[in-house]
Amino acid sequence: MKKLFISYLVAILSIGLFAVSTVNAASDVSQLFKEFMDECFSDETNVTVFKGNQDVTKEFFDRYRDMYSNNELLIISNDIEYYGYDITHEIDMPVIRASTTKSKTFKSYETKTVKGNKKEWTTILYCKFTYNPGTGNITSISNPQLNVDFGSWGSAFTPRWFNASTGKEKVGRLSVKFTCDYDVEATYDPPYLPASTWNFGHCSRSYTLKV
Repeated sequence: MKKLFISYLVAILSIGLFAVSTVNAASDVSQLFKEFMDECFSDETNVTVFKGNQDVTKEFFDRYRDMYSNNELLIISNDIEYYGYDITHEIDMPVIRASTTKSKTFKSYETKTVKGNKKEWTTILYCKFTYNPGTGNITSISNPQLNVDFGSWGSAFTPRWFNASTGKEKVGRLSVKFTCDYDVEATYDPPYLPASTWNFGHCSRSYTLKV
């Protein structure tokens, strides 16, 4: 009976400590978010920010540049979720001189709160096509390469992406639209409690690559 009571007490304390740990982690920003903000604020000209269908890139940087400089990342993180800012960093890939290949990596920040737990990840889509500068025609379009970076969700969560699909479509003489879709879920497996699967929904992205 005494051993059973001690085991029960240890379980309760462990769950309590785990809960405190989760709260403390949520009071600061993730390493993934910090690194993404570092990328964006060091390369503002290659970042787009939308609020709904409205391009608010200039307003975003004007509003948050000083906060970023003062390391007030938690405020920025909360505002991104509250206002629904959609942020994409367009990363130009190195090419040789007079190259006939156009390529770029599009990296978008994603966030969703499920059962009071805010989780983040980035959608990364590598896009490429080749063209003939003499005729001005696209000669080939590569299949886009999709990757998802979850960063660290903590020891109790195991995130994954699945049901992925990508697409490509020529939309202009020298422009191509690339798309990707996937679902996100995570196994939540805290100590001394049954594991469960949490649904973080569907993610869909569309990017246009131009010469």
